[in-house]
Amino acid sequence: MNRYPRLSKWHFVTICLICSFMFSPSILKVASTYNANEGSTSIQQAYDAISSAFEVVLKSESTGANVTNLIIKLNEAAGYLSDAKVLLINGGSGDIDELTKRSVEIASEVKNEAQVLQSSTLVDRDYIFKISVIESLVGIPAFLLCMIFFWRWFKSYYTHKIMSLKPEVAENVEG
Repeated sequence: MNRYPRLSKWHFVTICLICSFMFSPSILKVASTYNANEGSTSIQQAYDAISSAFEVVLKSESTGANVTNLIIKLNEAAGYLSDAKVLLINGGSGDIDELTKRSVEIASEVKNEAQVLQSSTLVDRDYIFKISVIESLVGIPAFLLCMIFFWRWFKSYYTHKIMSLKPEVAENVEG
C-alpha cells in the first residue's frame, strides 16, 4: 500500500526527453568549441551532478518516498543548466559559471534530500512491518481465545435451553 504518488510514465518520458535534448552531444560540442576549458567543464560537471541526483531520486521513488518536491528542485537545476548552455552557445560567458554552480548546488541538495528521504522511508516501512507482525502474533491468539469462550458459552446456553423444554403430551390420539 503506497501512500505516495508514483511518477507516471509520462512524467518519466518528459524528463528523459528534456534531459536528452538539453544534454545532447551536439550541444556539448558547440559549447566546447566556444570555450573549451571553462564552459564545457562546468557544464559537464553540472550535467553529472544532475544525472546522479536524478538516479538517487528514482531510487528513492522506487522505495515509496514522495519525491514531488525533489523533482521540482531538480527541474530548477536543469533550467539553470539549460540557461548556461544557451549563454555559452550565444557567446555570453559572464553568468555561465554562476548558473552552473547554482545548478550543481541544487543537484547536490536534491541528492542529499533524496538519500535522507529514502532511508527514512525504509525505516518507516521496517517499523510498520514489525508492528504488523506483533499485532498478528497478539491478535490471532486473542481472536481464537475469544471464539473458544463464545463457543463454550453458546453451547452451554443452547444445551440449557433445550433441556428446559417440556415435551408436548397429546390427548386422545387415534391411531
